[in-house]
Amino acid sequence: MEQKEIKDMIKEIVCMISGKKMEIVDDMSLFKYINALDAVYVVMEIEKRTGKNLSGKFKNKSDVMTVNGLTKLLL
Repeated sequence: MEQKEIKDMIKEIVCMISGKKMEIVDDMSLFKYINALDAVYVVMEIEKRTGKNLSGKFKNKSDVMTVNGLTKLLL
């Protein structure tokens, strides 16, 4: 997957999980759009679609829960 495809996928998943269509800024914390429980479901759906295990990738990284941060983990 290319960077743009990953970003679009993450934004689509966040909108799907939240049940709202919204514009998501790439470097804004996803917690501005969803709550912590929703974030778990977002990560699970990303893992399902990409086949990548993101477990343990969030330690000591404050920027991971952004579109840009998640994209970096997936590239």
